[in-house]
Amino acid sequence: GEDSSNSANSSDDALGEMIDEAYSDGILTVCAAGNSTSEQSVPYADYPGDRDTCLSVMNLAESIGWSTTNNAVSLSSSSNYNVSGSTAKDICAPGSDIYSTLSNGSYGEMSGTSMASPLVAGIAALVFAKDESLTPQEVMDLLEGT
Repeated sequence: GEDSSNSANSSDDALGEMIDEAYSDGILTVCAAGNSTSEQSVPYADYPGDRDTCLSVMNLAESIGWSTTNNAVSLSSSSNYNVSGSTAKDICAPGSDIYSTLSNGSYGEMSGTSMASPLVAGIAALVFAKDESLTPQEVMDLLEGT
């Protein structure tokens, strides 16, 4: 069956080629958009998340509170984002104040696109599990249209 994966940013040509090959093999790669907060120019030199074969995830910031009655959210001020007219970054997900494991083996809150992208990778995996006949592009289109 198909798969999804989560990858941090890199400018490695080999990584880009592997993402393209995985896409051709029915595997969707989900990448963090990055946290440099700058409006970068297009095209990004082999930045994996800006490849057409990769789903790039921006970080939503909590504005008022995550609640079912008032979801007032916006793009995090630290998240990379699209330059005017660009569509290189694909989707946003909650990535602020996410309780997770820390590098020292303890637990705590972290924020950033690396916290948002695993949520999208997990949802993509569930979509593939429900319908293994879907292509990576169909899953990307479905998630982006939701």
